[in-house]
Amino acid sequence: METYRTCIISLILLLYMAGVPALANNTFKMKGETLDYTYTNTGFGGRLIVTSDLNWKEKWNTPSGRIPSFTEKERIGLGESIAVLILYTNPAVDQTNRINIFCDIRLKQPDGQISLEQKDVVCANEQIKGDTRNIRLSYAVLDFSVDVSDPYGVWTIEVKLKDEISGSEVYLRRFLEVVNRATVASLATVSMSSLPAQTQTSL
Repeated sequence: METYRTCIISLILLLYMAGVPALANNTFKMKGETLDYTYTNTGFGGRLIVTSDLNWKEKWNTPSGRIPSFTEKERIGLGESIAVLILYTNPAVDQTNRINIFCDIRLKQPDGQISLEQKDVVCANEQIKGDTRNIRLSYAVLDFSVDVSDPYGVWTIEVKLKDEISGSEVYLRRFLEVVNRATVASLATVSMSSLPAQTQTSL
């Protein structure tokens, strides 16, 4: 039995290497109660978005003044894919208005076995423009897809955002359930009988 192979995972460590430099600079204001963020006592905060939108890059890179909207997922079936976006807000800046944020990223399968662990990933290191309280997308994005050899159950996504300038740390966690396709279809049928046809979380 393989100890590390559990799902098809790729960690895009630097978005500018993937050819999408604009994402790091695209910011938008929070909308208060519609966002679920974790904050430190210094005001540094973050949030994880687990989305099935394959066009998340295009959605993020919207014109100034428009707020992106992502379809968030709590369950995923075999052959389906999601992206985990790491957002942050209110980082500390140095005398040149630069920020410096690292991330520790861990993915655990249902039995607690660690499938992926990356420490001190560069998540933001740049001179920023605009209000530091705007929401920004980190350089690191986790792409997650499941094949037939992967275990069913609840997977855990853990990220620790580390602001090197202020010394603040934010611990973020999301759960993603891997289910059988037949189960997904059954859940969708029940859901559609009582809920709107499409549910989205707007940021």
